[in-house]
Amino acid sequence: SPIHPAFIALAFPAILTYLLWVLWLFDIGSTISGAKGLYFGRALGNDFLLYHTAGRAVLEGKTAQLYQLFAGHDHYRYFGYNRPPYYALLFAPFAALPLTASFLLWSGLGIVALGVGVRRYGGQHPGRVFLFALGWFPVWCGISFGETILPTFAVISLTYGLWRTQHPALAGLVLSFALDKPHLVLGVILLWLLRWPRDNRALLGLAAGAMALAGLSFAVMPEASWAYVARLPEFGRMMYHPQFPIDRMQSVDGFFYLWLRPNLSAAIILTGLTKAAGMLGTVWLWRRHQNSPALLFAVAVLLTFWLSPYVLIYDAALLLIPGVLLSQQLPQNQWGWKILFSIYGVIVLLGWPLVAKQLAVSQNDVNVNVLAFLLASAYLFRRLTRIRQPLVTPGVPALPRAPATARTRHSPPGQAGQPAAPGTDGGGQPTAAPPPLWPAWFWRAG
Repeated sequence: SPIHPAFIALAFPAILTYLLWVLWLFDIGSTISGAKGLYFGRALGNDFLLYHTAGRAVLEGKTAQLYQLFAGHDHYRYFGYNRPPYYALLFAPFAALPLTASFLLWSGLGIVALGVGVRRYGGQHPGRVFLFALGWFPVWCGISFGETILPTFAVISLTYGLWRTQHPALAGLVLSFALDKPHLVLGVILLWLLRWPRDNRALLGLAAGAMALAGLSFAVMPEASWAYVARLPEFGRMMYHPQFPIDRMQSVDGFFYLWLRPNLSAAIILTGLTKAAGMLGTVWLWRRHQNSPALLFAVAVLLTFWLSPYVLIYDAALLLIPGVLLSQQLPQNQWGWKILFSIYGVIVLLGWPLVAKQLAVSQNDVNVNVLAFLLASAYLFRRLTRIRQPLVTPGVPALPRAPATARTRHSPPGQAGQPAAPGTDGGGQPTAAPPPLWPAWFWRAG
């Protein structure tokens, strides 16, 4: 029988990314043997130098200069280490090893973190989801750059698992370990704020974890902690620095700035309007599908990419979370979501070098990665608004403290506030499936 078109769409970006993994392994071999990298023309795990150096400062007792360590570096002197002081403690054990060995160990732990996170979403086939995740281009970027996004992915995934199973205080405490980059958890925090008081314990757990980590920083590295506070405004202006890698930026802020600079006022206005539209649409979906933890969390992660001012190419690894959750929450459309996700994966894979080429001849550019993300999000919103019956995550209890008077449009008299069983209305009658996302031939195998 012929190959299902969905499989081709799903496999294409993964195959290209796996090719990058193979070429990168050759670069690793070249570096270990003392030769220059063959394919990528940069130091192995280039960004990992920041964390390795910060960890060495901890070992050598030089944390007072934590934010001046790269003053003489050709590239990192403009930015350097920009995480909270406590985060450098994590890399002290790695700094005891040579840079290359330390990076390889960190890469291995990143792959383990990816597996830990995938197990929270993988359903009956976590192995398949894990193999697909390795073929997601931003995951390769996170590993090959020596970045920290995969541990963050694991933390957010564990947070979802705890929150979904009604352990909100512990979920908030776990999420605090992702506050080294707080802009990557904006959507989850806003979800909990807008669900007050139902998620007040999650917020209290998050606040307790944040205060504990801040106390650790000031207790162990007081000079560095005050230096970090003093540099916070500087971190907020990094995007406008001439040496900032703007071609890797995947945020709404970066999209309009790159398109309209030097007209900063117009970029700020359009950025604000776009974020407001994303926020309004998100709140509508949250209110409509409040008994579906999977959809609430998936949309919260998507909202993060609308609101965060700093999202780089490897941070898009977090989009695995909504990609998998939506496929599971809407099984009748799961191949459609996977195809849509794969198309976006191709754009992300090819869009970054395209932006770099355009910036070589002009100061302005339309970042196709961000444009594709915004269009895909708008299409997702349209699809979810056409589902008449509010969604309920199968096998998961409804989230606590739902209003006693809540009543869906399909709830019959006398059953207000009762969540509908999957595939039924409030009276137990079957509901029509939402219209298919793609033509029928996408759903028929063979």
